[in-house]
Amino acid sequence: MEKKEFDKLVGIETDPKCYERIEFVYMNSDKFQTKQEIAEFYKEKDMNGIEAEYREITEAIYRDEAFKIFVSDLAYYARDLNSHIKQHLADTMHQIFRDKTVVKMLSEYRERREKEFDELTKKFEWSARYGEKQTWGASCLTHSDSYKEVIADMTYNEWWHEHADDFQ
Repeated sequence: MEKKEFDKLVGIETDPKCYERIEFVYMNSDKFQTKQEIAEFYKEKDMNGIEAEYREITEAIYRDEAFKIFVSDLAYYARDLNSHIKQHLADTMHQIFRDKTVVKMLSEYRERREKEFDELTKKFEWSARYGEKQTWGASCLTHSDSYKEVIADMTYNEWWHEHADDFQ
């Protein structure tokens, strides 16, 4: 739903920040099947009603164990990214969570990175104990870089290319 379209339905221009909440509620609530329904709800209950719906939805999401795991996987993935990208991921986290492919890839990325680290540790131990030369690249079974690139493409690359100059 476009902001202009919503403004037309309610007959006033809504604040962009308020509209973000309205859109979130519309996209995540089972109560509203049409744009007209959420417009009528807004006219009747104003932002207080929208905020109450927003809190109800987000509290249910935050109690969900799958969401907690997702947040942990997202934080693990983002730990080496710059602060602007981290903020973008935080701002779009609910949208990202709805994409089950990305959720699964974040989990797989973390698992593979941890296996890569375990392999690296073992190689250092072998090198220390036996003085053997090691092959230092990640094995194809644990390789995580391709996951990192695909997740970036699906979550922030387009946004970053549009906004990178804003942060110079």
